Amino acid sequence: MRGAVLLRLLCRPFEAGEIERLEDAVRDLEARLASLDPAALARESTRFADARLVASLTLTRGEGRDGWLRANDLVGAFVTEERQLDLDRIRELAGALAGLGPGELAPLRAGPASFSGFIAPAADEIEALLAPMPMMVRERIETVHPIAGAALAQQWLVSVHPFADANGRTGRLVADWLLASAGFPPATYSDSADAITTLVAHDDPDRAPARVVAAADVLVRGLANTLALLRC
Repeated sequence: MRGAVLLRLLCRPFEAGEIERLEDAVRDLEARLASLDPAALARESTRFADARLVASLTLTRGEGRDGWLRANDLVGAFVTEERQLDLDRIRELAGALAGLGPGELAPLRAGPASFSGFIAPAADEIEALLAPMPMMVRERIETVHPIAGAALAQQWLVSVHPFADANGRTGRLVADWLLASAGFPPATYSDSADAITTLVAHDDPDRAPARVVAAADVLVRGLANTLALLRC
């Protein structure tokens, strides 16, 4: 897909009815979170971490687990330090997932990429496509809801596919970072389809439309899965 078309799809605003529907879903999540025992997340951390692995085919094959754990630690540090979303921190997460050294930034993809029947934007479009992302995510957080902002960040990274590997995992961790900054637990996905293919912004008439609200729906489902694991 041409970069300009993808950017238009990613930047499409929520409609009033979509915001209302998301707000209803968020109210339900927040009510369930209010009943959560603060110790529950720590108590269930091992089972919870294992459940989150199924969203990645790489991790279910037993590959990349050390990088995943190190990148999760980085997310925790970003939240504690109240870091703002920026492209270097996203590349640092991708670098951790790729097994690079501490503080090393993952290089942007240099060649073509395709996944799940989609063709990613050309490599020479990646920088321009990533540039507006932090600002658009902050705007979505401020004008709609942090869940909407986290969903947009995840959809943006999955759709652009800026790295040679670990794009889905990077997107999920960036969403976790933004969710945690707003007081939410990380999302848990039941399969890789919700974590990748459902999120891709596209204009293929033969596929279900990838509206921006659909990405938020995916994240709401992921949070509901987390709360179910935590029995609340």
